[in-house]
Amino acid sequence: MATRLELAERKLERLKNELVSAKSPMDGAPLGQPIVMNSAGKRIARQLKKYQERQFAKLEEIQEQEKRVEKLQWQERMKAQGKNPSGGLIKSVENLELWKQRVEHLEFVRDYNKKHKLPVNTPYYPDEKNGRDIWFYDAARLKDAKETVERLTALKEQSEQAASKMSALTRELIESGQVNQWKKQPIYYFVSGLRKVALEIDDNGDFQISKRYPARSEEDKQFIASLLETN
Repeated sequence: MATRLELAERKLERLKNELVSAKSPMDGAPLGQPIVMNSAGKRIARQLKKYQERQFAKLEEIQEQEKRVEKLQWQERMKAQGKNPSGGLIKSVENLELWKQRVEHLEFVRDYNKKHKLPVNTPYYPDEKNGRDIWFYDAARLKDAKETVERLTALKEQSEQAASKMSALTRELIESGQVNQWKKQPIYYFVSGLRKVALEIDDNGDFQISKRYPARSEEDKQFIASLLETN
């Protein structure tokens, strides 16, 4: 399935092709030939005006689409770095090591400033040559980072334990693609075709409806029941 970025890039390419392939009423006319303002000439002038208006409108649409592509490319770059579009680190199991590094950085700056008798919030420059990656200490930020590491570690361990004892039925549902593990919080397996309905692996290695993402409609409940029974 194509991503939003891929779809946006395809649309941009289509718009550009439409711009260059549009035929002008003057195509085929000798270069520089004036329009004679008789009835035929007036018709060509009207057609030319509409053609130019369509081309200008297409150019504006292309510019807007280019902005959208740039925005989606930025989001993809941020995602590849484990960050949200605003640049904040996502609280995902995939980013556990990055959150551990954040704790280490914050503790380092705190201890460094104390050791050198500096104000605790004095910035530290690991890369003084290029002036990048400035580290600041903030008590609330450190507390949040430690709590995030603790929670993500627990989620990772819980997911690994569940994966090690899953039943044949559970494994079959995963391998068939009928459920998809959420990388951000891998204890949840979202059901394909349903919106925000997830399963979790219980102590016996079988799937159970998630309390956090349950099936709410009767139709979804029946679908889940049949999924777990027939497979």
